[in-house]
Amino acid sequence: MDEDILVTASLDAAGQPCPVRFVWRGRTYAVDQIGRRHEEGGWLHIVVMTPDKLTWELAYAAASTEWRLVGGSGPSGPARL
Repeated sequence: MDEDILVTASLDAAGQPCPVRFVWRGRTYAVDQIGRRHEEGGWLHIVVMTPDKLTWELAYAAASTEWRLVGGSGPSGPARL
């Protein structure tokens, strides 16, 4: 899983992006909780949980403002988390 997605996000007090919802394959997922974050290869990886307790890993490139879905326990099964 490594796909472009559309993300609605706010910024926290430190200026870090906080995803509120994302659209993947035509479906909108609300973000209920934000978990761990780490930087890798110029991307900020953010683990989020949706209200239905599915876990997803989103990646954000600040330089290009691009978001990608890089992992998750969603409809396509387990991925790297």
